[in-house]
Amino acid sequence: MITKPTKIKKLLILIAVCIIIKSTSQSLEEDDIINNSFELNNNNNNNNNNNYIEKSNIVWRVPVGCDYSGFFVEVLNFFIGLDNILGNAVGDNNLHLDIGTCSNEFLKTLETREATIIQKYQANYNNRYAMKNNPDWTNTILIHHKLPNNPFSTFQPSNRPKIIIARVMIESNILPRNEIQYLKNDIDYIWVPTSWHENIYVNHGINKNKLFVVNEPMSFKQFETKTNSATYRFLSVFKYEHRKGGDILLNSYWNAFTLKDDVELIIRSYRPSWLPGTKNLENIFKSIAKQNFGKLLSELPKVTWVKEELNRKEMFNLYKSASAFVLPTRGEGWCLPCVEAMSMGLPIVVTNFSGPTEYLNEKYSYPIPIHNNINHDGTAEPDSNACTNLMQHLYKNPAEGKEKGALASKFVAKHLSPNIIAKKILKKLHEYVSYDDEDKSEL
Repeated sequence: MITKPTKIKKLLILIAVCIIIKSTSQSLEEDDIINNSFELNNNNNNNNNNNYIEKSNIVWRVPVGCDYSGFFVEVLNFFIGLDNILGNAVGDNNLHLDIGTCSNEFLKTLETREATIIQKYQANYNNRYAMKNNPDWTNTILIHHKLPNNPFSTFQPSNRPKIIIARVMIESNILPRNEIQYLKNDIDYIWVPTSWHENIYVNHGINKNKLFVVNEPMSFKQFETKTNSATYRFLSVFKYEHRKGGDILLNSYWNAFTLKDDVELIIRSYRPSWLPGTKNLENIFKSIAKQNFGKLLSELPKVTWVKEELNRKEMFNLYKSASAFVLPTRGEGWCLPCVEAMSMGLPIVVTNFSGPTEYLNEKYSYPIPIHNNINHDGTAEPDSNACTNLMQHLYKNPAEGKEKGALASKFVAKHLSPNIIAKKILKKLHEYVSYDDEDKSEL
């Protein structure tokens, strides 16, 4: 049992926590701050920070099922790092994953160790919680990923987890009012992926001391690559909806080049089932070509649509077959494909707004500026002409692009590896359980 501190000690605790949160919420462009906030001091500190896991159950709830969505890949990379640090030590049985059932067919598409990690921590959850009629949550730290348009988990007051953490992200600068109230009143702490998100939530009235920036980890795994080609290939990976800026992408690309240029735009995309209209993206491409350029697709620089669902190995090989990655998006929570492209050594051309601002830097990327006026839905409009100019610049300066891509790859390995993010998570959880409920209410 934790002894309640004096008023002076409470004040010192609050000051210390504020300093820690401030030091870890800076943009990833500030390398010196990153190193200080992400790295734990020594192995002794690591062992001390992990001891509390033996006394608490940690449930990571991601109600998405098993697929290659950004939510799933994010939690997979979180657990790769956590498993690396916890290993087979006492306490790893107290870490649980609630993500639904993964089919054997899906597990076969993962790397062997990835599948083993998913199964291991799913089994922990099933044995302690899912297979019991009335599981005890009172000694549980619950980390709950909030999905769009889905509610948080609810509990009876007598069986509430001792700490509830919301993992949330948005693509615009507008938050739903009902979600704000719930985060204020019913959630103990809030984890966001970037400093941009932290500012948005603070601007909506969330206490900054409840917020903590936890970047998405990137599993730095490279597979065999395809043969390089003389053709300069721009790659874009996204689901085809208005927010992702597919219309801006095509306009920018076709304005940048002619049939005389040895270029290709590869689009790995799909039309979500919940959106009306055709799911055949070639028809959409044809419509944009005719409406905006008065031409057939065959009369414009080559666009290739990759419609097949690709596993992780196939996706990474697709990245490595490209020369650059481009996405003039209107808003992102994080943009997993952007960071995957960086890790594969590609220069990225991405809108300098929302989530990507955490890692965009002219040293190792090509930020697309936005127009001054924010859209009514809180997203931003990227400058299509600037995107055109950046694509032309990369085509004319491929050596510079390769150099920036190499720096981007090193950046991801240094600052976004699963181990680095896992250490940050474990350190923060250790701080949370160091205070009793009365102390926590003051944060």
